[in-house]
Amino acid sequence: MEETPPPAEAPQRIALFGKLTHDMIVIGGTLGLSYLGVAITYIHADLAYLYWFTLIPVFAAVCIAIEWFRVREQQIEIKWRSWVGKQLLHWGGLLIAVELVYSLFDAGRIPRTTSGLVILLLLALTTFLYGVHLDWRFIVVGLFLAISYLIMAYFVTYVWLLLLIAILIMAVAIFIAKRSVGAAWSR
Repeated sequence: MEETPPPAEAPQRIALFGKLTHDMIVIGGTLGLSYLGVAITYIHADLAYLYWFTLIPVFAAVCIAIEWFRVREQQIEIKWRSWVGKQLLHWGGLLIAVELVYSLFDAGRIPRTTSGLVILLLLALTTFLYGVHLDWRFIVVGLFLAISYLIMAYFVTYVWLLLLIAILIMAVAIFIAKRSVGAAWSR
């Protein structure tokens, strides 16, 4: 009588939000990119305009990808057409609001440094609301961005320190993620 070999173990999947380290990458990355935007706004207005209009679709893409992975992993039924329409309205509204902030800046109604802070506040609100409606983790990101706004608004001399902290958070998060991914693949 022949023995059947035991079934081979399935390789471990690494989910986008399966571990805390992935959350740290998303939070650290979004914070770092936002802080960089405020710093660029302080230095160069034209470059900041381009940066913010590039960053918002990046935030939208990250949020959409995370939701897509979550829906796919949990096998949730979703009306994709309606969901995509809501995402376009949500993030498109932010793009329009940022354009309105820049129209105030161009008209001389607000200074360059204020425009960067207002955009950070808009990004904080939009990210927070995304978290309220879809993924609670983005509530945390929105709160961090709002706290960062307060710190930057009232403690201007520490803006560069916040940028350094954000870069450090991203570096640590990437290091931890690479380490955990390497350990998962070696199993």
